[in-house]
Amino acid sequence: ISHIEAPVTLGFRNTGFLNKVEYHWRGVDGALMYEVEKCMDQDTINETWERLKLTSKTSLVVDRTQNTQGIKYRVRALGTREEGPYSQVTAPAAN
Repeated sequence: ISHIEAPVTLGFRNTGFLNKVEYHWRGVDGALMYEVEKCMDQDTINETWERLKLTSKTSLVVDRTQNTQGIKYRVRALGTREEGPYSQVTAPAAN
């Protein structure tokens, strides 16, 4: 694989657990891992993203509590020698 694509985010779905949703995306050819990041900044110019998790799966369960409204997520594929671009930024719906 000479080029790793950005994951296509599929959004969020309920898990059946209170205040937990599953963030999921389509797998990317050549990806060994996925880096999931979150951002809590409301300022879109000076956003600060932090790594939430490295995973080999195409989904991650995240908290959706009242005080986390406004948190955004993005994901990118990591290959053997290459990092793909980030997915589109997405956020879970409010409770």
